[in-house]
Amino acid sequence: DTKRTLERYWKRIAGKYGRIMGVATDDFVRRGDDYAHYTLVGDAARAMLGVEFDLQNMFGVRIELARGAISYYDLARMMPFGNTVVRFEITGRELKRLLAEQRPTVSGIRYRVENRRLVEATINGQPIEDERVYKGTTNSYFADRYLKPLGISYADTGKKLLDVVAEYIRKQRKVAPVYDSRRVVR
Repeated sequence: DTKRTLERYWKRIAGKYGRIMGVATDDFVRRGDDYAHYTLVGDAARAMLGVEFDLQNMFGVRIELARGAISYYDLARMMPFGNTVVRFEITGRELKRLLAEQRPTVSGIRYRVENRRLVEATINGQPIEDERVYKGTTNSYFADRYLKPLGISYADTGKKLLDVVAEYIRKQRKVAPVYDSRRVVR
């Protein structure tokens, strides 16, 4: 019977998407060049995979996150694309080029672009060195769209970005928005 079938599936869906992952201590919104909802995604990927930095493309995170309980459904609405997390290595020179040209949201990096020119860039407080190789993460869309054309190889972890962020929030229990001017574009 249709009703029983729907009820059975609804229980599974509600069980997964209704799960509370943690609590947002305040709204995760945009303030100037700071996008707290993107910062959360990047910080989560970087922390959970133990790399030096993370890059996320603009428009990959679809909604801001409201203060209060964070459900898996909230996160699925925020990151609806099913992207996975990829690891990659990149030279400082290549990384600077990506920052200047793509202007991604970041974790572990602070940078400033003025008139399409990179004027400042650091990783974990140190200037990015052109010849040094750095280890980072991004999402599968960014990797396919921006790393692959540059000949930068990467390895897909098979972990959905959504699940990585959900697990990070679950472990933290409470998350607060960060507004630290790590990405400044003029």
